[in-house]
Amino acid sequence: MTVVRNLQTLLAGMMALAAVGCAQVPVAEAPLARYDLPTPLATTQINLPIDAIRVAAAIVDRLHGGTGAAAGVTFTAEAGQDIDLSDTGLPGFDWRNTVIHQYTVPKDDADVRVAAGELRFDDKLGRRATILFTVEYTTVEPIEISQVAVSPSFALDPAPVVYVAPADAFDDLAPEDLSSHTGLLETVAEVAVPWRELAPSGDQDYLIFIFLMDQVSASAEFSAGVTSTEGGAAYSGSVRYLEDDGWRAAILPGRFAIGKGAPNVVASFRPGSEVGVQAGRPRTIGIFPLDPGIALAAAANR
Repeated sequence: MTVVRNLQTLLAGMMALAAVGCAQVPVAEAPLARYDLPTPLATTQINLPIDAIRVAAAIVDRLHGGTGAAAGVTFTAEAGQDIDLSDTGLPGFDWRNTVIHQYTVPKDDADVRVAAGELRFDDKLGRRATILFTVEYTTVEPIEISQVAVSPSFALDPAPVVYVAPADAFDDLAPEDLSSHTGLLETVAEVAVPWRELAPSGDQDYLIFIFLMDQVSASAEFSAGVTSTEGGAAYSGSVRYLEDDGWRAAILPGRFAIGKGAPNVVASFRPGSEVGVQAGRPRTIGIFPLDPGIALAAAANR
């Protein structure tokens, strides 16, 4: 796991955003990649068969260290081990919904069900994550799961959130406050100002934080920078990145004035090996004007 060790490292090499002659990173556009999944049979738990709801609840409970017994569901030894060794749990995340893509009854056994779908989670910070699952179980009471597989379903179009703060607002923070995506997001949310609430200010040193609020794969590409024009090339030479088990953030230091003519923050993303050649080029996932007047108009259209 790559983390920001301390504020000195974070600010090392800091330079003005308007520096002349720095490398330029083009802001490319590309079609949104898609997973090759069947059309959902049900997109909310309200529409699921009760046995599928109980099985989903048991899988979630097992992922969180439970047994599934609270849902009246048991696991064979092999199925339980497959969950326990999957390393797919999401500590601190709450199960919010289940989407079913497959729900079938084998021809040779009317008491068996084979299902597949997505378990969707979020946390108190507003981050989102999804786990794909396939499962085979008997509906004879007590329901028993005989086969199960789980894996992360990484976001292909993650939502970015931007905060801005004077650099000196972080002078008194301990390194551990900045050493994980959770810790950094919690700290920044308390100290910094959300992008859309910016107020005009004089020329000073700033830190711009761009957080991806959806879990992405280790092979995905995430970049951030600033540009003086909406469609122009983005300067990103001094950006620092944090990658924490699929959670990404970018920290961009610079000196400028918030107000008329201020630059735009640009975030770009390219999915990784989870979609293979479908990923294509990086695509812009967010443009955040630092001119408060333009920012208010842009926020109103989101």
